[in-house]
Amino acid sequence: MESLDNTREITSIVFTKALISIKKFEQRGFPFSSWLHRIAINEIAQFYRNEKKARVICIDTIGINRLADETGKHNESLSPLLVNAMQQLMEDEVLLLELRFFENKAFAEIGEILGITENNAKVKTYRVLDRLREIFNKLN
Repeated sequence: MESLDNTREITSIVFTKALISIKKFEQRGFPFSSWLHRIAINEIAQFYRNEKKARVICIDTIGINRLADETGKHNESLSPLLVNAMQQLMEDEVLLLELRFFENKAFAEIGEILGITENNAKVKTYRVLDRLREIFNKLN
């Protein structure tokens, strides 16, 4: 029940902040949902910092397959390593992987959500992938 209450509280904060800041929203060729997503990510991150709780990521088969293609790992060998490897990444690195591979966001939209350029989103994502490969090699 506490989880549901927390979800409601965070949702309430996100929409309150969105309503307060709606005048600042600028159409830049991205969906309104990207702007809202950015507010939500910031609030969720703040919640976990305040509560010092672990963050949960929904790791689905499609996302694992996309990540396997990028890292050169076979799907069956990637799954057991992924949880361990993700725990060794920084929060912002995990967020990049989550947005790109598990939410299937384009680099331009990731940049918009995170407040960085599209190119910076690409560079950061590929650096995280390199780091993930290094972690996988150490775990094998």
